[in-house]
Amino acid sequence: MTGATTLQEVFAEVVAQAGIAAAAYGYVRKQGTLRRIVGDNAALINFQKNRWNSSDSVSFTLNLSIVCGALLDSSDTTIKSAKEYDGHLRQRIGYLTREAADKWWEVNKATKVDVLSAEIASLLVSVAVPYLERYVHTKDLVALWAGGESPGLTDVLRLRYLARVKASE
Repeated sequence: MTGATTLQEVFAEVVAQAGIAAAAYGYVRKQGTLRRIVGDNAALINFQKNRWNSSDSVSFTLNLSIVCGALLDSSDTTIKSAKEYDGHLRQRIGYLTREAADKWWEVNKATKVDVLSAEIASLLVSVAVPYLERYVHTKDLVALWAGGESPGLTDVLRLRYLARVKASE
């Protein structure tokens, strides 16, 4: 580990470095979430820590999400306050990699923060950002849903969202 002294500090440094890498693509970091607002929609990259973390190990994964502003109930959530779980497209980054499986990283005493930070930043730039960019516009979400796909949604929600967006056009 570098200047970080606790595993939580190593994790925070990885998130901070990811925020710097994603900033070049218009993302702004607030705590464990990177957000890019495009029109009425938002692309989110969320660092989710495992709820069973300990002082010896901190595990985390990356959740990707598109929030469609036209589908938000503005009395409860705005595009600036929406969380990853409010998304109308949700995907774990591991499923977009060659392995196509859920991916969790572990931070422990042997973790080299610079190596882990570089790995995460590279994955954000090469996988997360292009994936989210593909669907950040409502018309692209509609095309995805109309094609029968709905990452992170049930088919019922896909059809409901599709109908709501089309009715508002």
